[in-house]
Amino acid sequence: MQMASVVMVVQSQRGSKRIWRWHRILPYMLLVQDALLTLGGFVIAYQLRFFGIVAKWFPPHQGIPPMSIHTGFITLHVLAWLSCLHFVGLYRRYRERYAVDEFYSVLIAGFIASVIVGTLAMLLRYQWLSRIVFVMAEVLTAIMVSVGRMIFRALERALCRLGVWIVNVAVVGTGAERFAGQLAACYGCNVIGVVETDEPTHCRAGELWRKLEDKLSGMSELDEVIVTESSLPDDVLMRLLDWAEGRRINVRLMLSLIDVIKRRGQFEEIAGMPSVTVRRLPLHTWGAFVKRLMDIILSLLLLIIFAIPMIVIAVLIKLTSPGSVLYRQERVGHDGKVFVMLKFRTMYEGAEDETGPVWAKPNDPRCTPVGRVLRRLSLDELPQLFNVLKGEMSLVGPRPERPYFVEKFAQHIPRYMERHRVKAGITGWAQVNGLRGDCPIEERTKYDLYYVENWSLLLDLKILIKTAFEVLFHKGAY
Repeated sequence: MQMASVVMVVQSQRGSKRIWRWHRILPYMLLVQDALLTLGGFVIAYQLRFFGIVAKWFPPHQGIPPMSIHTGFITLHVLAWLSCLHFVGLYRRYRERYAVDEFYSVLIAGFIASVIVGTLAMLLRYQWLSRIVFVMAEVLTAIMVSVGRMIFRALERALCRLGVWIVNVAVVGTGAERFAGQLAACYGCNVIGVVETDEPTHCRAGELWRKLEDKLSGMSELDEVIVTESSLPDDVLMRLLDWAEGRRINVRLMLSLIDVIKRRGQFEEIAGMPSVTVRRLPLHTWGAFVKRLMDIILSLLLLIIFAIPMIVIAVLIKLTSPGSVLYRQERVGHDGKVFVMLKFRTMYEGAEDETGPVWAKPNDPRCTPVGRVLRRLSLDELPQLFNVLKGEMSLVGPRPERPYFVEKFAQHIPRYMERHRVKAGITGWAQVNGLRGDCPIEERTKYDLYYVENWSLLLDLKILIKTAFEVLFHKGAY
């Protein structure tokens, strides 16, 4: 039987000693914080409605109900919010959860909680509840919980740098040392040991496990063991799980590509045995209709909102540099079809006459002064809303490339053309994860294929929210 053998253990320079082991109570601290903020959301809404500025705009005609009469509803409001926050996974400890991801999850939880609370209040005929108070309470709660969690995460990072709330981790398996290096940038994670295994050998499972157990047992204050993908035999892995369970140590298994495909599949029984049917492209029939409907509604709304700014931008481009306002360029879209994509012109006229097609780059000398500002704020993409209305593009999808580059990439990047199974987008999963401009196209393709194979309406909404955060708080494209 082919087995892996332990070849070395590297102890972290930071060591395994810690000051406090408080990371396990973090979910309970967040629970208390969320409960107080949820309660505060209702109290503030009540005060604003009956004693604040809202009371001046909409005077209460049936008197002011006392706060005590809302005790039952407040309890329902708090419990519904806490349950929904738990349901969307906001009490799990994510070492690299971004503020925009947490904000998105809070919005989803808040929407579900609002539907539950509103429905129950209607069914229970809770007549004393003001609809204005209800709406304000749900909105204020979402804002307060989001801000509260941003502050909490900032405090958590600060304390992690001081050695508080650190999770001690051991990495086990083939390529463990390389993976441990990647974990070094993960806040709240202290790699105290690396158990590297070589290529499969003929040693027995019992011998391998005894060596592995000896190494892990020598690591004090161990909280989690991370096993690199497909690096331990099943029987050794089962022994590791039993060993860790008795010591309250988490075991995290890194997934291979095949594991991810299986996880996405649909489990069925065939002849009494479990099997997995790999799911086909999710964006078809009903999904395609919903996505198209969302594209039409949101693109029309955005065109109305940005109508005046787009007129101002067009005037500035015309006054500051010779040439047309719009830049038209052929791009490859859905099913490999070529279409003409619109952008506000950000470069001098004839910028590629001598160089031919080249990638955009930071501080590109070909950009006009106005163009640099437009690119930094991603405003040069606004005319693509017309491409969305025409059905040539979507709001969310893989960014379209020029035919010259598509032909070039398709020759040496596996599965590159599969990204054209959906419509190209103004923004995409790769872009909101920092892959834009002159970045490795292989890495960007991985993100594009993930989006193609895992599309959902919620994923589109998440990408749109993250795009808004990127434009408002980070550097835009160049």
